Formats: sequence, C-alpha cells, structure tokens
Amino acid sequence: MKLSGIAAILCSLVLCLAAPVAAHLARTTQSVATSDDEFAVYNAVMSLMQFPKKNVRVTIYDTTLNFKCGEESGNPTLANGCSFLAMPPTTPDEIESMLRQQCPDLSRSAWADFVAKNQASVTLKDSFVAPWQHRLVGKDIADDGAKEWASPDLTLFVSRIGFDGNRTEAIVYFLSFSYMQHVTTGGDYFVLRLAKDKKWNPVGRLRYFDMGETGSASVRHATASQPLRKQRSLA
Repeated sequence: MKLSGIAAILCSLVLCLAAPVAAHLARTTQSVATSDDEFAVYNAVMSLMQFPKKNVRVTIYDTTLNFKCGEESGNPTLANGCSFLAMPPTTPDEIESMLRQQCPDLSRSAWADFVAKNQASVTLKDSFVAPWQHRLVGKDIADDGAKEWASPDLTLFVSRIGFDGNRTEAIVYFLSFSYMQHVTTGGDYFVLRLAKDKKWNPVGRLRYFDMGETGSASVRHATASQPLRKQRSLA
C-alpha cells in the first residue's frame, strides 16, 4: 500500500502521513529482533479487536511509533508534526498520570521501560497473529499489486512494548486509521498482565486520541478531552 493512500484520507484533518517523514525513515529507524514476548502482547491486543463487517483486511505498518516530533524523528506518521504517542502540550508524564487513573497499580518500571524503548522507531518483522486477515506494509515492502489489498479496512501503527522488571506487566500503544463505517480512527494505551496460564490479559485502557464519526478529532489531556489543535502539517 502506498504512503500517499493513507495521507489522502487524513491530511484534511491535519493528521498526515508525511512524505518527508518516509524519506527519513531509512536513517532514523533501527532493525531489531523484537522478542517473542513483545509479539505475544501485540497479538493479545489484536485478538480483542472485533469489527462490524466480515472479511476485514488490516494493514500493519512495519515501523513503530516513537515519542519524538519532526520529520527527522523517524515516526511513520505524525499529528501536527508530532508523535501520536503524546501530542503537545501533553507530555509522557501526563500520559502516565492518565493511564494510572485507569490502572492505579500500574508498574513504574513498566512505564519507564515503555518511554525508554519508544525514543526511536524500530522495524518489525511479521510475527503477528490476528483473527482477521492482515498484511505488513512499509517503505521497503514492495506492493505486489493485489487488488484485494488496494483499499484495506484499517491500518495499524504500534509502539514498542514496555515491560516491568518481572516481564509480567506490559504497556503498548495502538493507533488505528479506520476506513470502515462505525469504526473510528483513534489511539489507545493498553496495560496487560501475564496470567498463570501464560496468557496476556488486559487490565487497563486509555483512549488517548479519538476521531468521532463526524470527523471531529479530540485528544485527551490530564484534565479533559480537548480538540486537536490545527497546526501546519509536514505533508
């Protein structure tokens, strides 16, 4: 899937997949051997995603989000020139505070690990397991021209996973660009814990960013939800 295909849908709302950003991904992302633990968390969240239509096709971008701003950040997509993980004036500390309201016993070490890991983007392999059809996309992945993937129903961007010291608590962020009716574009922080059966179960969720079906975008701040500020995009 071409980058411009996503950008055309969202640029009018100042949520742009900027072409200059794509040009800088090669020198600002790192290829890492993401652990099986991380993919277990990704897959646990995706197993919870249900949609109002059958035969959903979801593309997953192979470059993770990071906390930085600007076209040199390596972020695969930007909101008003900054990361979807924390849109100014929101800070990572404020995100932690809001997430702690949803999950009061949130591990401080898990959040610290999340912030540290998401200072730079990394390239993901396709070890995703989902209950719907999916395909990995990215600047170095050739478009094979398959017609059924020309117009996906959803595109996902993900963060790295933050773990506590025992690797029994995890934090992850999912950003979804929806092209389906009754499924809104938005971004969610999830907190999961490892059960005795070695399965990751959700224990907290923060809907940080949401675009209603009317196209009105809002960002949640420490005190209340506020409209997304309109600033010049990089596209």
